[in-house]
Amino acid sequence: MSKYFVAYGSWKLRFSQPTDEQDCALQLFDLPVQLRPEVHSILEDISSIIDTTTGFELLPSGKRIARTGAIVIGNLFCDLIPLAVVELADDDRFVIHHRLTRVDPWIVHMIRVGMPINGEGSLSRALETAYDRDHLLLNNWECFYIKGLPDIELEQKFEIDQNFPYFTLCREWWARVDGRKMDGIVPQLGDEIQYWSYDNHFCEIAENPRGDAGYVSVMQYCKRKNAWHDPLFTFKKKVFNEDALERWERNYENQWLDEGAEAALSKFFDYPLKPLPDWRRTRLDLACEIVETGNLFMVNFDDCRVHGHPDGTGRLQQCEIEYLKTRGQPNEASIYRDFERITQEVEKFMSEMGLTFRRSNYSKLTFLRDHVHAVDRQLADAGNHG
Repeated sequence: MSKYFVAYGSWKLRFSQPTDEQDCALQLFDLPVQLRPEVHSILEDISSIIDTTTGFELLPSGKRIARTGAIVIGNLFCDLIPLAVVELADDDRFVIHHRLTRVDPWIVHMIRVGMPINGEGSLSRALETAYDRDHLLLNNWECFYIKGLPDIELEQKFEIDQNFPYFTLCREWWARVDGRKMDGIVPQLGDEIQYWSYDNHFCEIAENPRGDAGYVSVMQYCKRKNAWHDPLFTFKKKVFNEDALERWERNYENQWLDEGAEAALSKFFDYPLKPLPDWRRTRLDLACEIVETGNLFMVNFDDCRVHGHPDGTGRLQQCEIEYLKTRGQPNEASIYRDFERITQEVEKFMSEMGLTFRRSNYSKLTFLRDHVHAVDRQLADAGNHG
């Protein structure tokens, strides 16, 4: 009969450093219920949930010996670090299920890479070999994100009837995610919260020989600048004939802009354009990961305001949920399942916050068109009564 354990050992095994026999001794602790071996990804403060009185020491020879005295373990600031989730049989056979990708002071990330590793004999040597073989995947953890549905934006919007304090809602949603109030949904490790407030120069794609419709825009942010005032921005292109759950989208980062936005966009994308009002988008993005699959989704509450309308007209408040990427190899069916799952959780949250809402595909393009029409009507009405 086999049992599951968390294996702690020397950092040298993890990072392909020369080892001796002493480095290859492992400390095994009974696997807590929270760390289910069947999930894709584990994000936990393992040191806080392990009972250090259970388990045993495993020597490189495969001999199991009882520990004597207390042992101090942690995530980062002890001699031993969590290396893997392993399954041990009564003989010397083992299965390595998850291996460490990232360790922070308060959280550990372990992931399945490929199929579980079956072996027998020295578990520590097997871990050392496996880490060395897969070092590019396991050490360069940002590279292991792959976006499924390339060039497709999968995004659910919600129209909300009330004006709402977006920061308060974001804070409460964050408390729910970070507090593990939803089984299997956790914050994205290392990039949990992003604050955005940027201006947007927006142009509708006019009739053109390619038959494309949608919009292009300049977003006033850029990830790579040599100086603060460098005129570097991000261009966005969305192609769609009508508001929908899925639309073609691509961002073009680090674009130098030394002319007007409309002229630059028309030249870059080779489209005739119809400018729409400039507006500011303020939001707080909260990235959530489904641990069973590694699919990541962004949840945000938007506050968008057209420039020059302090009276509150030209304001759009929405909730948006968007598929971002997958930690590992994407599976399209699981992306759509998880998308519906996180959507239902957000609906439950908004209901508990006292909001009334409906699912929608109401785009920023339609919002700005409606705003322009509303302003034109106001001016016409004022002229008729003048």
